[in-house]
Amino acid sequence: MAAAIFRSLAKKHPKLRHVEVDSAGTDASDGEGPFAGAIKAMEEIDLDIREHRARQMTREVAAPCDLILTMDRSQAKKVRELGARGEVAALGDYAGIPGEVEPPWDSREECTTCRDHLRQLVAAVVRRLERKAEPRRRGTRLPGQVACGAERARRQWTKGEAES
Repeated sequence: MAAAIFRSLAKKHPKLRHVEVDSAGTDASDGEGPFAGAIKAMEEIDLDIREHRARQMTREVAAPCDLILTMDRSQAKKVRELGARGEVAALGDYAGIPGEVEPPWDSREECTTCRDHLRQLVAAVVRRLERKAEPRRRGTRLPGQVACGAERARRQWTKGEAES
């Protein structure tokens, strides 16, 4: 959800249109699609994430990123341990609104709450990057690739899975 929101906002800011946005998870299951609740929550703000597929954050995924924003500090630590070369921070810390993003289960209500929190945080990140671009000082470099996410993949267990 964070990556889709970032892409959407970056399109509206000429200085950020060059930024490539990616998504990967510290506990993601490669190829897993988004929850139905997340799809519906994002459709409410005219963003379609149906085609999104999760992928695991690896050293190779992290390597080209100039900035990696995670949902919480423990994920940021995991990404740093992978040897990420770019800046790594929890989304809230980078946005200047400390706090962790609670990953939703599949319920539409939890997904909507998470989406709204992400919208607030990502908007603050966009404002920060816009300020960083103005005035364009020598040596100031906007990120070319941002991994916005590093989400925890959560699966809703069925009764049978919980018992095994």
